[in-house]
Amino acid sequence: MTKPISVRIAKRIKLFEPALVRYQHTVERIHLLDLSCTGALAHGANPPAVGTIIRIECKTLSIAARIAWVRGPKYGVAFLTPLCSDDVNNLIAIAAAVVPAAAPGRSRIGIAYQR
Repeated sequence: MTKPISVRIAKRIKLFEPALVRYQHTVERIHLLDLSCTGALAHGANPPAVGTIIRIECKTLSIAARIAWVRGPKYGVAFLTPLCSDDVNNLIAIAAAVVPAAAPGRSRIGIAYQR
C-alpha cells in the first residue's frame, strides 16, 4: 500500500526571526524558521495544539493562521489568508537590513536565504 505524496507548492524562504504568537489570551515569543506565502515553520517553548487559530506578529507582518502540526518545539502553521509575495519579500528585506555583515568565514545568523 502506498502513502499519498504531500507536495508543497509555495516556495519556502529559510530565516530565523523573532516573533510573537497570540492565541486564547496567551502571548508567546517564538522564532520563525521558514516562511512562504501559505504558511511558516515556527519554534517555541509552548506550541499551541493542532487546529488552534493564532495570530503571528513579526516586523511588519500580522497574520492569522491555523496550527497544522506540532513536533516537539517546532510547529507548522497554515495562513488563513495567503500572503502575497511582496509581503514575504518585504519581511525578508527588513530582516536582512538589520543584520550586520559577518566576518569572513562566519555565517550571518538571521539572514534569510532561499532553500
